[in-house]
Amino acid sequence: MSNLALRLKSARVMNGLTLESLASKMENRVSKQALQQYESGSRNPSLDVLRELSKALHVRPDYFLREHFLPLGEFKFRKQSKLGQKWQDAFTEKVRDSLEKYFELEEILNAQQSFKNPLKRPGVSSEEEAEAAAQAFRDAFSLGTDPIYNVLEMLESIGIKVVVLDELQEFDGVSTVVDDNSPVIVVNKKLVESAVEGEKPKHDRLRFTALHELAHLVLSIDDCEEKQEERLCHAFAGAFLLPESRINEHFGSMHRNRIYLQELINVKQTYGISIRAILMRLRRFDRISDYDLRTFFAMLNRTYGAKNEPGDCPSIEKPFRFEQLLYRALAEELISVSKASELRGMPLSEFRDELSKIAK
Repeated sequence: MSNLALRLKSARVMNGLTLESLASKMENRVSKQALQQYESGSRNPSLDVLRELSKALHVRPDYFLREHFLPLGEFKFRKQSKLGQKWQDAFTEKVRDSLEKYFELEEILNAQQSFKNPLKRPGVSSEEEAEAAAQAFRDAFSLGTDPIYNVLEMLESIGIKVVVLDELQEFDGVSTVVDDNSPVIVVNKKLVESAVEGEKPKHDRLRFTALHELAHLVLSIDDCEEKQEERLCHAFAGAFLLPESRINEHFGSMHRNRIYLQELINVKQTYGISIRAILMRLRRFDRISDYDLRTFFAMLNRTYGAKNEPGDCPSIEKPFRFEQLLYRALAEELISVSKASELRGMPLSEFRDELSKIAK
């Protein structure tokens, strides 16, 4: 099948359209049968039809002329029943589009990345092994046990691509591998930037989600049920954000009969980990009892709601590498302003406005 045929289907699926609905959107200037032939590669659209298709599918005409169609690994979605297959297919094509732009920029600048998983087999089958793997990973990249200010930037610095998409409320993050050796973590924009005016983004949740997905990428988890796999990835993420030695430093090494909320807020603000995740770690190391854990959770749910809690997460969670490469290529005149706006996924006029603000 030709690249043009693959791209046409990819753009259609990315927009959540069927062949029939695409034909209808184009007021049947192109029939469903003709679209089917274009996608099968048995017939090529004319330049005029290609322009019409680009308008209907919100892509530039040169989108259909990209040479390399990027193969993606499988996404393992949680809450699969809520998301639906149509959404998953559209999501996959959006990720493919974002990554193709990312790889194109790297090629232009000769700035390709590589990632080598420092964790060795055998596989992880217990929370204790997941904890040990988190510290081994930190050690391999000289991260010690200090707080990590920007998790997304840290992931990019070691060769993992981070893609931010504006998606449904139910979706937090997911991961995959490209070309068998390029790991990718995708997170929802709502965790990076709040969609509600006056509401702060949930960076503590974003950090935990990103590291949970890192666990899916780097841990060799023995065959087990999905719930157990998720539990092991949770253990890895919690240990990565708040190592056991730091628990001892801030809460002591013995069981506590009382812990004040302000202690939890202080640790949250230092390590960028939610109070609920801190409490789970305290229970894991027997610093609090099951009763204390339930009491704290009930208080948080009653006072702040099931998804909120006191204390700000101080970190600035944002991936910077793609944007950095984009402006570097533009400054070195390796790409035009028009090409930069296309790679950024912005209308040219909007991108020019952004450039003018930066120049001031």
